[in-house]
Amino acid sequence: MSEPGSNPDAARHWDLRAARQRRDIDTLVVGLDDPIEGHFAANYLAELHATQATPQIAKLLSDPAPKKRSAALKALGALGSAQHLPEIERLARADVVPWVRASAVEAAAKLAPIDELRPLLHRGLVDEGWQVRFTAAYVLGLEGSEEDSSVLASAARRDVWWRRRVYRKATRAIRRRTQRE
Repeated sequence: MSEPGSNPDAARHWDLRAARQRRDIDTLVVGLDDPIEGHFAANYLAELHATQATPQIAKLLSDPAPKKRSAALKALGALGSAQHLPEIERLARADVVPWVRASAVEAAAKLAPIDELRPLLHRGLVDEGWQVRFTAAYVLGLEGSEEDSSVLASAARRDVWWRRRVYRKATRAIRRRTQRE
């Protein structure tokens, strides 16, 4: 696919893109192991709704590269892989990288009902990483109930003023939705 003597990493990238165009699931599954381009393969498998690849994607949840863990989390959420929910919730609570924890919260929100995730989301609102707090607030804004408004208000008071908008938007969304119901 690439010119001889060109960058092999770039060649791998273009090979994976071509595999996505061809809907070549097998090549993309092999691409998951690539240390640099593996996260692209996970994203492409999710785009193609390749549910048969969920076991291979789930292996990336323990990968040392945060990009690959994050891509795997997003892919598993998009593919509706609820059997991996315990591992996803563990990463939402304990991954060392804040944006990976945020990806885990986002994935969990796609896989489980809000009532089951409420403790995880409330915990996310007090996470040290702003990405996790924002993701938890966003999910609560989409699906939360009036009981979540006070938790969102507390989170807003704890955060710096320039980040409070996300909590206000989530609270307004909950209020609008509950008024319609």
